[in-house]
Amino acid sequence: MSQLDGLFADTAITTLRNAGLDPIPVFESVPVGSSQVGRIRAQSPAAFVKVGSGTQVTITIGEATIATSTTVKP
Repeated sequence: MSQLDGLFADTAITTLRNAGLDPIPVFESVPVGSSQVGRIRAQSPAAFVKVGSGTQVTITIGEATIATSTTVKP
């Protein structure tokens, strides 16, 4: 299986499907404006592990989180 880290999610999903694999996306929070937004941060099984057709591959995708603030009224 290919190294997917750093690829944009749509590219990684297409790559996996073209290889006969089943991509399972999960999302991980990253700061707004991070270069990791929309990119693959991890994969399981790991890169370069031999897998059979139809194998599920979990890909962790960076998702922007909006910083929240709380206001305390006096």
